[in-house]
Amino acid sequence: MKTYIKRLNTKASQLKVRRVHIYGATFVVGSIVVITSALIGRGSVPDFTEFEVGDERKEAFFAYFLPLIEERNEKLMALREELQILSDDRTQLSFFERRHITDLANTYEIDEFSLDDSADWNELLRRVDVVPASLALAQAASESAWGTSRFAMEGNSFFGHWCFAEDCGVLPSAREEGAIHEVKRFDSVRESVERYIHNLNYHPAYTEFRSIRAGMREREEPVAGLELAAGLRSYSERGDAYIEELRSIIRFNGLNEYDATIN
Repeated sequence: MKTYIKRLNTKASQLKVRRVHIYGATFVVGSIVVITSALIGRGSVPDFTEFEVGDERKEAFFAYFLPLIEERNEKLMALREELQILSDDRTQLSFFERRHITDLANTYEIDEFSLDDSADWNELLRRVDVVPASLALAQAASESAWGTSRFAMEGNSFFGHWCFAEDCGVLPSAREEGAIHEVKRFDSVRESVERYIHNLNYHPAYTEFRSIRAGMREREEPVAGLELAAGLRSYSERGDAYIEELRSIIRFNGLNEYDATIN
């Protein structure tokens, strides 16, 4: 991290602008610009190829992505706590509260959700939950080659998200004959992060992931990326080898320390 901040400090000095600390990372801004969370993940994305391969690039990568991941997790935790309160008082829900919960159930694609069914409430709470920063950082690094892949640089796509409509993303250079998928293009990195987390939280392919996380909640254990990686066999055709790669990235870079902030 120190190398990354030093480089930003140098750039700030050259541009005669001030530096602002956001979520522990340093960002360079003009003196009259109002800092808001909207600045993170929008506008200019760091060109990670400018950083030397190794620690310098990793530090820059983590410094940029960690605030985005934590921001989304904080919103999910707040929403989860709200749902837990409403669930405990479900017989007294207002019209707007009932509508809000039904809309959430639709967003997370829970079919025929019933406000009177405890199993449906439990399933919604399984889906409205955090993705540990260690795991999100490891997947972003793996899927985007530490932010240097063509899909990341051309389409803000850092998690290997596929789409199937024509011109919905960036065309893979080596696509099997007959394949129609593209790598989805996003308007911002924040959108890429939010879509990644939402996919893990609703898609049928990641039912095992959500089941492991729910077990951690029931046992009152920390939601940890090393353990949750086991639920991502469907994320890559590489299966177990992919899971081991993610765990290796987490261990080697000490990313598990970032999980404590969401538990």
